[in-house]
Amino acid sequence: MGKTAEDIRGKTIFELWPDENAALYHAQDLELMQHPNFHVSDSTIIDKYGKRRPVIFIKDVFYDESRKVARRART
Repeated sequence: MGKTAEDIRGKTIFELWPDENAALYHAQDLELMQHPNFHVSDSTIIDKYGKRRPVIFIKDVFYDESRKVARRART
C-alpha cells in the first residue's frame, strides 16, 4: 500500500481500503473473531502508485488473559 506504520496505526479498515475491499475484509475479520482459526487468502491490491500487486493476507486472532478473543475498543 505504500503506508508507514504511523499512517495506519489507530485507523479502521474503512479508513485504509476502498469501500468494496473494506467491506469484504471487515466481514472476514468478523467471521474470524466468531470462529477463531488461522486464515490465509490471496488477493490483489493497488499500491500508492496505482500499480496492482499480488498479496497474501495471513490473519489470526489475539487472545486476552482469560483466553477470550481480544477486541480493541474504539474511542
